[in-house]
Amino acid sequence: MRRIHDWALLPEKHHVDRAESRLEAQHLAASFRYHRAFRRPEACPPWVLGQEAGWVLRAPVSVTLDPIVDVQIGTDEDLAAAGRLLGVSDFWQRGEGYIGAAKTSWLRSHQYRGAGDSWESMFVPNGAGTAEWHLGFGLQIPDRYFLLVTGRDDLVGLDVPTGVLTQRQVNRTWESVGLSVAIRPVTTQRLERGQPFARLLLLHQDSLQASLEEAV
Repeated sequence: MRRIHDWALLPEKHHVDRAESRLEAQHLAASFRYHRAFRRPEACPPWVLGQEAGWVLRAPVSVTLDPIVDVQIGTDEDLAAAGRLLGVSDFWQRGEGYIGAAKTSWLRSHQYRGAGDSWESMFVPNGAGTAEWHLGFGLQIPDRYFLLVTGRDDLVGLDVPTGVLTQRQVNRTWESVGLSVAIRPVTTQRLERGQPFARLLLLHQDSLQASLEEAV
C-alpha cells in the first residue's frame, strides 16, 4: 500500500472482540434466571472469520451522502436543453456520453489538491445512482490474484456494489490517482472520518475459475 495523499486512510485489518461477549454470557449464566447469551455471533467461528477476512476501508473525510438521481445523455445533445427537460443541472463527461444529476453539494464540493496543484474531485458520478470515491492511496497485488471490493453487513443506507478488480487494474492505482470504489447512497447517510464503509479481500485466480459438480 502507498499513501498518495496525506489525508488518505490506509486499509486496516478488523478484529472481532470475543472476550466481552464471552464475559457477558458468563454473567448471565451465573446471575440471571431467564436470560442467556450462548448463541451470539462472536461465538460462531465462521462468522468471526468472515468479519476478519480482508481489510477494512475507512472514510477519509466526514461527509453526508445523499442518493444520486442521474440520467445518461449522449455527447451530441444540447446539455442546457436536456437539463431543463430532465431536471438536472450538473454534467460529467464519462466515456461515450454525459451523466447528468440534480445539483448535489457533496459531489461537487469535495475537491482535493492533486498533481500540479490542480483541484480534483473526490467523488465522480458513475451512473445508475453510483459514484466513484477516490481514496487517496495505491495498491499492488501479486500475480494471479484479484481484489474483491464489497460492502459491510452493518452499514445501512449505503450500498457498495460488489466488484472484482484484476491485478492490472489494481496495480495501475500505484502510480495514478489511486484506488477508487463505487458507492450508492440509498438514504441520506452521514459518515465520519475513519468510519468503516467497505472491505477488500484478496482472491486467488483459482477461486474465480472453480466450479461445482453435482454428485449422482
